[in-house]
Amino acid sequence: MTRILVSILCLFLVGCVSYVDQAEVAQQAIHSGDFETLASVALAEADQSSNEFLLWQLEAGAALRAQGKIKDSVDCFERVEKALRAEEERADFSISEEVVGVFSNDYAQAYRPKPADRIFASTYQLLNWMEMGDLARARVSVTRLRFVQEKWGNRQIYLSASAKQEKLAEVEKASQEGQTKVALDEIEKDLASYGGGSTFDDAFSHWLQGVFLMHAAREATDYERARKELLAAHQLNPECSVIRADQADCEVLQEGKPVQRIVYVVVEKGHSPEWYEQRVDFPAFIVSNRVQFVSVALPAIRPAKPDYALALQLDGKDLALSSISRPETLVVQHFAASFPVIKTRAVVSAATKAASAYAINKATEQREQRKQDNESRWLRAIGQIGAGVYTVASTRADLRHWRSLPARFSLARLTAPAGSKITVAGKPEVSCVLPEGKVLLVSVKSSSEYSPVTLRCTVLIP
Repeated sequence: MTRILVSILCLFLVGCVSYVDQAEVAQQAIHSGDFETLASVALAEADQSSNEFLLWQLEAGAALRAQGKIKDSVDCFERVEKALRAEEERADFSISEEVVGVFSNDYAQAYRPKPADRIFASTYQLLNWMEMGDLARARVSVTRLRFVQEKWGNRQIYLSASAKQEKLAEVEKASQEGQTKVALDEIEKDLASYGGGSTFDDAFSHWLQGVFLMHAAREATDYERARKELLAAHQLNPECSVIRADQADCEVLQEGKPVQRIVYVVVEKGHSPEWYEQRVDFPAFIVSNRVQFVSVALPAIRPAKPDYALALQLDGKDLALSSISRPETLVVQHFAASFPVIKTRAVVSAATKAASAYAINKATEQREQRKQDNESRWLRAIGQIGAGVYTVASTRADLRHWRSLPARFSLARLTAPAGSKITVAGKPEVSCVLPEGKVLLVSVKSSSEYSPVTLRCTVLIP
């Protein structure tokens, strides 16, 4: 009996421990800018962990791209998109579907990709095909990205989530009581630190589609599609000067007139918000009158502090960068929209486990009272310990997330001639000399203030 119980408890713990250990290694690699280690860990874990396969493929794809291994990055994101397309094509697939286990922690289930995962996986894949010069596959990626943004770009998708409204109301009422409110206020405080005015979270994805369609147009309708994408980007971020300049160029190209040579500089800075576990005690009358309160493990998010200096220079003169997107706010907006449902399901799940533990302990106690033998005493002791460990082990906040997703995207648009040199201020060894070509793309990536900066240049249109 003891061996069976221990084996069952281990099943609830092993998935969580494995991911948490390797995720810490991955996080350290991200902070230090060691994308080679990140890719190695992610690829190894993707082969071994079916539940986190998608998540590790996302990490590997981004890490390989940061190293300039574009073909390998393409392969990773292709595996991600193949899995996502298979999911979307299921007859019972629902965009608002969120499955939370009642008798196991979320680590025992397959990782469910978040909206930001889907949007930026498709965005990176479009960037990859553009850098490889495969315009046909880039065009397919544009179609995919458009679909993903339409389906997952809006946080309203959470309004039809399947938590019962009466339970939502009860949990919200309990959330205003004493220490419960104090603990929840800490989560709200971290969310509020992102501010409410940042709405240009995926403007970069719209802009990228517009730029591709504009410069790789095969027919007149491509210019109209480009115009709409650039308009969408402008509406999300009207302050970005690069978007406005491209809107003007799109009109010129649509009229059949040529435009001057363009050099785009895309800067990725920082990494995804940090997720942590917040324990909150809720009154258990919500579900059961057998226990007074339940301890609930909730996921929470705090900023990763991406506001550090990263300056670029063109032939020794400072470049002006224009902020275009903040993926971190996309993550936070969707998290905030889904949090009432996450909270309700966590409370219901924890209270159900607490009630089950009560029932187990009550049953073994009654057996001991009837039989008064050593076996009954042992069963009661094992049941009490096992039920307690099971409740704690299976009540864990799911902290899985795409850790290397950048916090922010910025852009610059230049007319620099071939032979000009772009460098990172303070790091003269990080540089590139601009080649010939009508449209160039310079990619710059920095994951933290003290990590190395990667920089490379690609000819998009010769």
